Amino acid sequence: MRTLGGARRHNAFQRVYLVAPPQLLRKMVAGELNKDLTKVPMRDLPQHLDNLLPV
Repeated sequence: MRTLGGARRHNAFQRVYLVAPPQLLRKMVAGELNKDLTKVPMRDLPQHLDNLLPV
């Protein structure tokens, strides 16, 4: 498994912790949302992410 998605599909882990220096995290992580959107159709995702996406 070479990707995070592939590893998750094979139940290689239950949780992901991103550990990095704060300056790197500020560049990489645009926001966080504590919701399970895995069953939401792609076309409906933007309305769930409106508060996180830049305008």
